[in-house]
Amino acid sequence: MPFETPHWPHGWTVQAASPRGCATETDGRLPYFLIAQGYIGQGMTGEVVQAWDSRVADPARAQVAVKLIPRGAAVDEYVKREVLHLHNLWHAHIVLFREVCLSPSHLCILMEPLAGGSVLDHVRKCGRLEESLSRWFLQQAVMAVDYSHMMGVCNRDIKLAHLLMADPSEACVKLIDFGACKHDDDSEPDTYIGTRSYMAPEVLACMPDPKSRRPRWYDHGKGRYDGRLADIWSLGICLFQMLFGIDEQLVLEHAPSKRSSVVFPCGEGDGGRAAVSLSPECRDLLNRVLQYLPENRLGMDGIWAHPWFAKDLPPGSGREHNLKLALAKTEEMHSVPGAQSEREILQILKEARTA
Repeated sequence: MPFETPHWPHGWTVQAASPRGCATETDGRLPYFLIAQGYIGQGMTGEVVQAWDSRVADPARAQVAVKLIPRGAAVDEYVKREVLHLHNLWHAHIVLFREVCLSPSHLCILMEPLAGGSVLDHVRKCGRLEESLSRWFLQQAVMAVDYSHMMGVCNRDIKLAHLLMADPSEACVKLIDFGACKHDDDSEPDTYIGTRSYMAPEVLACMPDPKSRRPRWYDHGKGRYDGRLADIWSLGICLFQMLFGIDEQLVLEHAPSKRSSVVFPCGEGDGGRAAVSLSPECRDLLNRVLQYLPENRLGMDGIWAHPWFAKDLPPGSGREHNLKLALAKTEEMHSVPGAQSEREILQILKEARTA
């Protein structure tokens, strides 16, 4: 089949080659049945490329995004968690896992392609988003994260770059990249992990001291944190950046053991930028979510019940839908003919650890 560079929104094109050695049509890192079509980006655990699955007759399903992870030591516990949890998280606002397979040199995670660009790129292009569109993007992100939490998974790396649009003509977003995730069955989170500008204060407190290489606890004191509340902080940062732009720095007024408050940018005398007009309800949600102390932070119950968040929420997309999905049996969710079982995935991951 001829090689074509796919067209992306906002004047983008997927690169057919890069100085860092991204995938080309004859990329040996892919198994024989995947035809490389271009470089997409860099995930937490590996490079992501676009490919064509020659085994699939339906052109609509033949396009895939492939995360490439070198076989051997790079296939660690984080990769195992990412693959298993993506396999089990079936939701309209989470990237769809297809399968995992091996090439002679790499573990390949196949997912649905999301060609509409990221919310981060959309904010960069527009400067900032209107309150109504910011709410719609947040609602979809919360649906995905709340469902993940119901399934026992905290993401720990939520950011605008990980909210991708499936179609450039639609404002439907999906959460990608679970490379930093952790399950309730794992140990309690205590790792400095994720993207710094989106990290909750209690996660930043786990940053290792360069001298002792031990975490230096700040006023959180115990070095462990609730991954769910850390995810909620990251969602709050996403909302803040959508409303004020990615270059605006969050400033909090807080005192020890007390509730903090967001210092909202006024826009006056600030590079000529106009002031951002927000509804009182929107400001209230930001103040409740972006609490410095995690125990003061609004939880998922409170977010769903908040009047600003609940406004214009589409019928049938409420929390009851998430709960119904979370209670569904894994066998029912994975009754698709040919779908990989968890046992098969674990065997492939075991083989991938051999270089």
